[in-house]
Amino acid sequence: MSYEALVDLLNKAPIKESLEIITLILNRIENVLKNPNDPMFRTFNKSDPVITRFILQSSLGTFCLRFMGCLEQPEYYFLPQNCNLSLLTELRDMLLVWKESVNVEASGTQVSSLMINKLKPLSVIKPIVLPVLSAKYTHPFFARIEMIFHSCLRYADENILERAKNLIPVATLEYKAQNRLREFQRHIKINKLNMSEILIQDMLILELLEWFKKSFFTWVSSPLCDFCNRETKFSHYTHEKSYLQYTNRVELHRCAFCHQFTPFARYEDLNILLETRRGRCGEWANVFTLFCRSMGWDARIVFDETDHVWTEVYSIGQERWLHCDSCENMCDQPLIYECGWKKQISYVIAYSNEEVQDVTWRYTSNFKETLKRRTACKEDEIIRVLEDLRQRRQVKFSETRRKYLTRRNLMELVQFLTEKKPGIEDEKGRQSGDISWRVSRGEIEEPPKGFVWKIDPAAYLSMHRATVRYSSSNDCYELVSGNELKDSKEGWASGCYFHQNIFRKVEDDWKQVYLARNENSSEQGTITWKFRFPANSSKKLKRVAVRFCCAMYADACIKAQLGCDGRVENINTDASVYKTDNFAGQTELWVKATLSGGQGDIAWQHAQLFRQPLESDKFPFAIAFTF
Repeated sequence: MSYEALVDLLNKAPIKESLEIITLILNRIENVLKNPNDPMFRTFNKSDPVITRFILQSSLGTFCLRFMGCLEQPEYYFLPQNCNLSLLTELRDMLLVWKESVNVEASGTQVSSLMINKLKPLSVIKPIVLPVLSAKYTHPFFARIEMIFHSCLRYADENILERAKNLIPVATLEYKAQNRLREFQRHIKINKLNMSEILIQDMLILELLEWFKKSFFTWVSSPLCDFCNRETKFSHYTHEKSYLQYTNRVELHRCAFCHQFTPFARYEDLNILLETRRGRCGEWANVFTLFCRSMGWDARIVFDETDHVWTEVYSIGQERWLHCDSCENMCDQPLIYECGWKKQISYVIAYSNEEVQDVTWRYTSNFKETLKRRTACKEDEIIRVLEDLRQRRQVKFSETRRKYLTRRNLMELVQFLTEKKPGIEDEKGRQSGDISWRVSRGEIEEPPKGFVWKIDPAAYLSMHRATVRYSSSNDCYELVSGNELKDSKEGWASGCYFHQNIFRKVEDDWKQVYLARNENSSEQGTITWKFRFPANSSKKLKRVAVRFCCAMYADACIKAQLGCDGRVENINTDASVYKTDNFAGQTELWVKATLSGGQGDIAWQHAQLFRQPLESDKFPFAIAFTF
């Protein structure tokens, strides 16, 4: 049971009925809290007409009883002696906030999603209180560094660390990490690789990243409208005091349909974020860093001055800091921001409750150009300021801990002396957030236009036929003629000409895999493949056959087309083979798929290209050319 489910029932019931039920429940909770040992207040008799009429005949009433912890007997409900009184206190405070918020005269009033944010986090959870900052620096850049470093004291709060640890399914993650480690060790042994020591911690980091993104936190570019539940767009920041509770940053997003404003608070307090579990990169990195700290790892939050935030975790086995971006479920790809997101890196600073470090050089492959952009201060100044902040923070640490941190800091600086060269993985664009949001921030280029399959009929004289096919289970393309493999490409994006808002989804629980729109995206997805044949070849294209397997749920739509300049035909999406002679003689063809529709929060998932079991060896997409 959750507070969100309770709010949902409050919304569904008429306001008058809800108020009557909540008033009775509140009275009983108050009596229990005042008289915890009196069984009279712990019993709800089914023979009592008031209890029957206002509580037992209502799904809201019975839900509240179960939420309190009441157990049902044939003639009554009762609250056990060992019930959780703190839970009753939280429930009372939440219901009081709801009751005070409802305008009884407005019979059509409902509790909006904004109220969900106000109920438990703001009325019950106590924000972390940090010591007062005795600011030393007035230079704006240094003052900001000092302020962020001070705020990282929250990661040393034992209460919040314990609360965070209790939210992590540690046993499940450890089991998965053990399996991942065994597979990794097997791979090293087979391929006779020399690797630094990889410990279970490294595998646990990967499992925690995956669980955090897929199961715990939610990305919000713009919240749904509180009034009509439709999409909104950012309008402006508000300075109204009624909105500024436990934060000084509240965005207002305007609905294009009803034109009402929906607030979106940008919380930094960890206790509140453990309740709301949503936000953008700042909120994601803040909570993920906390989770890493709660696991007993040295972790720090990393701020890029070009506006992104992530985490670094220290790997004991590898004796180095690992870049971890929880928004992207990405580990140890530090150059992706510069190469894939096209960020103009200048200053990247890492903060923990123990130290602060300039880690810019881990995230750039061009030291010379990066130095040109570092104009906020002189290089020797930032070195002195960071060293001063470290020494002041560590003054009460043990001598052993200070020496360890100093030695680790020096080892890290040595690692920065050598420029790294980007690889293929570093060229990926950003995945978190809607396409329009990423483009507006300059963190993704216009969708890539790239690969063209060049098919020469002269190479297939014996068969007069060539087939390009794709397996989503193996995530690879093959160009075959008869039983002979002519070419292959790894990765769904490597063999297409154009793609926008598409990714490969692996369902570990259902053991299925397919291409879909990016997670949490409401925009349509598009993918195009292009095929070219030599114009001077004596053998011309005669016939095209396409098999295009799709799965659609909840009003989702996949439109598939085959075309060239001047002609377009719709093709089947039901796995049956579509054949046509209408493109005979053409020297270039394309196949295009557009994904749209679906319902609810997982609408992005309802249109699925090339769905198949993970263990399948079949090719759900194939296009055959006969010459």
